Amino acid sequence: MLSATTRVFERLRRERRTNLDQGFSLMEAVVSMSILLIVSVSILSLLIGTMKVQQVTRLRADATAYAQRELERISSWAYSDYMRIMTDYDGKYIAEPFQVGTHTLYETINVDWATNPANPDSGSPDYFRVTIEITWENMGSMKPVTATTYIAPPGDIFNKYSGHVEVGVVDHVGNPLIGATVELVRVSTLETETLNTDVTGTAFFAYRTAGWYEATATLPGYIGPERKPTASVSNIWVEVGVKTPVAIVMGQPATVEVTLEDLTGTQLAYPPELMGVAVSYQSANPIFQGSVTNPLVISNLFPGRYDVAGTGFHCIGMSMVALTGSLTDQLVEPGTNSLVVATKGAPPSTISLTVEVISGSTQSPIQGASIGLVSNCGQTVTMPTSDSNGKSYRSGVFRGPYILTVNPPAPYKQTVVYPIVTDGEQVTVVVS
Repeated sequence: MLSATTRVFERLRRERRTNLDQGFSLMEAVVSMSILLIVSVSILSLLIGTMKVQQVTRLRADATAYAQRELERISSWAYSDYMRIMTDYDGKYIAEPFQVGTHTLYETINVDWATNPANPDSGSPDYFRVTIEITWENMGSMKPVTATTYIAPPGDIFNKYSGHVEVGVVDHVGNPLIGATVELVRVSTLETETLNTDVTGTAFFAYRTAGWYEATATLPGYIGPERKPTASVSNIWVEVGVKTPVAIVMGQPATVEVTLEDLTGTQLAYPPELMGVAVSYQSANPIFQGSVTNPLVISNLFPGRYDVAGTGFHCIGMSMVALTGSLTDQLVEPGTNSLVVATKGAPPSTISLTVEVISGSTQSPIQGASIGLVSNCGQTVTMPTSDSNGKSYRSGVFRGPYILTVNPPAPYKQTVVYPIVTDGEQVTVVVS
């Protein structure tokens, strides 16, 4: 009789044999298929990725080989061809697209100035750096294919006949101005070359024949120190084998509003006052603006530091008082600047006045014309009638604005003028 343990093992063997005869269960089949599918997809994805990498690698290799062939081809160009890309295409020439397999590739030829690659500290950018850049569609984050070479300058031409001109264009505080148009003119022949300033505010004119030159810069929205839309530098001497630096300064226009006040802080008003203001930039000739309004406005000034002088004539009753004041070293920035000039007054000095009366048709003097002179304050000054020379003379006349009325003998007509009498004044009145 079998023991209990033997019977248990015998039963387990029979059950195992029965299960093997029945095959896999449904769950086991599903699990097996899922595992097989996952493994197949992974292998397929890896295969597709490998094919894409191989395709991109071949494309980059073809693009690199093409760029190298292009460098070899354009290395035989004349020096003027590189200069033409610099001047006519602003250093970037886009060639016709070409096909590599099913891909369209785009070629750009970039040309800019560089120093001698064998001596980068030479400081003279007289080499051309030529870079071929190849791109294509759907690059994603990939970088373009590039190939670079350096073109040495024609040393014999440079050493024997020419030099460089480096024109830097900056604003009134020294910041470089990008995109300014610079025109370089050779004085003797009027030969002209035009370039735009780069990101450093520089226009580099290479291999210019030695001699005298003038450089002029323009940039929309900017003016030069002469209050013109251009700024120029003349008497530029280009020496053989030398780089000549030229600095041109431009600025955005400024406006000055000058308010004249008396010592009590009261703003002068018109009528009956007449006011004027003069501003001078870096000891240049002053710019005078007369006005009957206060503040007085002077526009289109070059930004910088100015001296400001203001004057006005103030009436106290029928007496006239001259008011003057000044400011020195005032910073005038682009835009509108408001300045206040405190004036102090004193009776104006007296001067001698001569009124000359002549005929408008014959330019001959007119004798016997009566002359009336009234100040803006209403004070009447007696003038004698004109003499045989057509002149009337009076001393002790206060400086300032007047109304001058001339009544000539027949057949001439009455004439009225409005002079501002200053030192040594002679007022000529033409009557008809």
